[in-house]
Amino acid sequence: ILLFYLIFFIKIIILHDFQEFNNWLLKNNNINYIYVVIFYLSMRSLDMNVYLSKKFFKIINYVVLVISAYGFLTGQYFGTVNEQAVLDYAWVGTDKVRMMGVFGNPNHAGLYFVLVLFILDYFTIKEKKKFLNVNNILLCIFNVLTFSRTSIVIMITYLGIRNAIMNEEEKDNKVLNILKKYKGVIIIITMVVIASVLISKYKVYFFSAEYLFANPRFSKWSIGINYMLKYFIIGTPFNIDMLGFSQSYGVLAFSDNFFIEIGAQFGIKIGRAHV
Repeated sequence: ILLFYLIFFIKIIILHDFQEFNNWLLKNNNINYIYVVIFYLSMRSLDMNVYLSKKFFKIINYVVLVISAYGFLTGQYFGTVNEQAVLDYAWVGTDKVRMMGVFGNPNHAGLYFVLVLFILDYFTIKEKKKFLNVNNILLCIFNVLTFSRTSIVIMITYLGIRNAIMNEEEKDNKVLNILKKYKGVIIIITMVVIASVLISKYKVYFFSAEYLFANPRFSKWSIGINYMLKYFIIGTPFNIDMLGFSQSYGVLAFSDNFFIEIGAQFGIKIGRAHV
């Protein structure tokens, strides 16, 4: 982490014009990096036992959830998300935007929701409490509303593994036994029905077969990898846009992979450390 921020400040020092850094911050919601360093320094300065940390963490999470819900319901993001980002993440045919949390990006928000779910559910398991509590329910709902397929798959996988490990026995309840035995089939059928409704009624493109199989994501990853190799020491300068040309999609801007982005922005060593 210290190496990451050392490179971060080196890149600022070698700027020809500080306005270049300001412009970079405004792109792709890169101001998140500032949020992260402030949060990291704040947490490092706190001397708390694990249970006090849990309570403090839950309070922070509620603040994030409230801000996330407000942004999702009203479309207001306090100037941290530009109009183009709102259009890019809008449900096709509607004025509704995917849940973006405080990150201005639904994929980053999905990553946050599943990670916090893991952390808070750890305490739930340790205290031998049921999974269904306010924190876990809200985190699952908010994660689904991001429509980040990766984070949703991770969440479902986690819930399946958690259920198998906990192995709660409900021998006397035939209905629960049936639900438990065929939960995988029930989940798949439910997801297919929901996806079908979203595609047909709301034309939500990111669940459609056309979007799944005609996706520029791999081309964007290639762009990011090329910049990572070109600027492998301290990453791409702040005043350079990571752009590339694809035969299928034309000019593309790199995005859609956090680990490649870290390597491309701050060098291969940092990228490897985060993997």
